[in-house]
Amino acid sequence: MRRAAGSALAARCDAGRRSRARRGARRDDQCARPVGAVHVLAAVRTGQRRPLRRARACSRARSGACRDPESRRGCRHARRSRPAAAPRRPAHAGRARRARPRGRALKVVVLSGGVGGARFVCGLVDVLPPHDVTVIGNVGDDVEVLGLHVSPDLDSILYALAGLNDEERGWGRRDETWNALAAAAELGGEDWFRLGDKDIGLHLVRTQALRRGETLSKATRKLVDALGLETIVFPATDEPLRTWLDTPAGSFPFQEWFVARGHRDDVDGVRFEGAEAARAVPGAIGAIGAADLILIAPSNPYVSIWPILAVAELHEAVTSRRVPCVAVSPLIGGRAVKGPADRMLQRLAGGTGPAQVAQSYRGLIDALVVDEADSADLDDLPVRAIVTKTLMSDDASRRALAEAALGAVAA
Repeated sequence: MRRAAGSALAARCDAGRRSRARRGARRDDQCARPVGAVHVLAAVRTGQRRPLRRARACSRARSGACRDPESRRGCRHARRSRPAAAPRRPAHAGRARRARPRGRALKVVVLSGGVGGARFVCGLVDVLPPHDVTVIGNVGDDVEVLGLHVSPDLDSILYALAGLNDEERGWGRRDETWNALAAAAELGGEDWFRLGDKDIGLHLVRTQALRRGETLSKATRKLVDALGLETIVFPATDEPLRTWLDTPAGSFPFQEWFVARGHRDDVDGVRFEGAEAARAVPGAIGAIGAADLILIAPSNPYVSIWPILAVAELHEAVTSRRVPCVAVSPLIGGRAVKGPADRMLQRLAGGTGPAQVAQSYRGLIDALVVDEADSADLDDLPVRAIVTKTLMSDDASRRALAEAALGAVAA
C-alpha cells in the first residue's frame, strides 16, 4: 500500500511538474510566438549566442502588464534577456548640450499661437513623423461666446493639422456656414465673435467636456483623437489664463481688443490674468525635457508666445533646457503678414527689425529665423541668424521653412 501510495504521489508530482511546464510554455508563447524571421535582437542568456526569432507583440502589452519585445523593451517573462539599463546622466551635468542618440527620430516641441503657428506646425509634420512633434498652444485669448468655451489658437492648430482650415480666411473651418450665429443674432444674442456652424460643433463638445469636470488638456486630447491626429497638442495650462491689453482707451481682454475693437488701439502694456496660479499641463514639461529642439512658431511674441511663457513652470523648463531653442520671426521686411505684431513691436520694443524680435525673446533663444527681406538688418542681432524665405504660401514653402528651422540641430 505504501509503495502504491508512493507511486501515486510521485505520479501526481510528475503530472504537476508537467502541468506547470506547459503553463510556463504557454506564458512564454504568449509573449514570443515565432513567425519564422530572424529578430534583430541578440540573445543574452548565458551561453546562448544564436539570434532570437522574430516575435509578435504580447497580448498584454497594451495594458502594461507585459512589455512588447517587438518594441525592443523586453518582456517580463524574459527579463534575463534585457540588456542592462544605460547609466543615468548626472544631475550636475548643467546646461551642456544633450547629444541625440544615433538613429533616434528628432523630437521637437513647438510653442505656437494661431494662424501663423498652425501653418508652421503643418510644415513640421510634413518633414518629421507627426508623433514626434509636440505643440504647446496659447490659451490667453480663450473666450466664452454664447455659453461656449472657444480656444481660437488651439482650434486653428487642430483644423490645420486635420486639413479642415480655411486657408483664404486664415481662421475657422473650410466651407463654413453661419446659420446658427444668424439665428442667435435675430433673437438678441451676441454676434461680434463669428462662430460658424461646423465650428460650433467642436465648441459644443469641448464645453460639454469642461462642464463634466474634465480639464482643457483632456478635452483637447479627445478632440485630437476624434480628428485622427498623431501630433500631440497641449494647451499651455488647464487653469484660466487671459491676456489683457493696456491701451490709452483703457484695458481690454484680448478678444474684445482684437475682434470687437479691431485692434485699433495702441498697446502700452500686456498682462496675463491668472498667470500666478497657472500650472503647466501634465506632459508638457516632460515633452520639453525629452525634446531635441524647441521651436517658437512665427507668432506674435506678446499675445501668442508670452502667454505660454507666463506659466512659470513652462518658462523654467525652456530656460533650463540643454537643447537649442530657435524662434521664427513673424515679420517680413519689418511688416507682419497678418495681425498687429509689427505695431506692437514698434511701440513696445522701439522697432520692427530682427533685433527687436530677438529682444522680445531675450534669454530664451539661441537663433532666429529671419526672412531674406530682413537680411540687411542683422548687425544688432544678439543671436545667430538663419536667413531663408519665411512666407508660408503653400505646402512646399511651409516644408522649406520647417527644414530651415530644424537645421539648427545640425549647426
